[in-house]
Amino acid sequence: MRWLLRLFLNKYDPKASDDAEKNAHKLREFCSETTFDQENYVANLIIESGSNCTDAHLSKTEFGADDIHYLIDFDMAYLGDVPEKYDEHSKNIHQEFGHLNETEYREQRIKVLELFLQVPNIYATRDFRERFEDAARKNIQHEIDSLNKQKLSEAVDAIKEGAKGGSKVKKFTTIEEMRESLTEFFASKDRDWYRSGIHQLEEQLQKMIESDGEYF
Repeated sequence: MRWLLRLFLNKYDPKASDDAEKNAHKLREFCSETTFDQENYVANLIIESGSNCTDAHLSKTEFGADDIHYLIDFDMAYLGDVPEKYDEHSKNIHQEFGHLNETEYREQRIKVLELFLQVPNIYATRDFRERFEDAARKNIQHEIDSLNKQKLSEAVDAIKEGAKGGSKVKKFTTIEEMRESLTEFFASKDRDWYRSGIHQLEEQLQKMIESDGEYF
């Protein structure tokens, strides 16, 4: 299993979707030059692991005990680490996706994290599920909340800039004009990443209205 894991981690490209297939190909190339006689079994395991999901992940009452279950759980173990280690790993993932801008990264990252929370089990095996499942879900939810706060902060900054007559949004002269501008702002097709946090803006908007400009 250790040898399999070394091969499993041999190649990783955040921009590619076929790492598992490439690693399996590398394995078969290697085995063709050795006496190792289980290359097809191991290669198939590597390919199967690419989906990160088995029947055991989809059932609250069942556990997995096969090699494929442990292989996937080993790969996902970091999700259930202590918060400090999880945050460190998340920062490393962010760096690996340097080809994306901040907005693109946040949106894609949130979608991936939400998928983890939607499946009945993050871990297939009993050992990993009992040890890491709860912690993993807490870590994931915390990161989602943090990313959403970043989106909200950008939205508020843009609104403040507009209220001060900045270049991001037109200057508001009346409350009604502000409301109309906000409606247009969040309805814009290229501002989808603001929409999920619009309901959180009520308090900030009320402060703007009541402060007569002092809020800024």
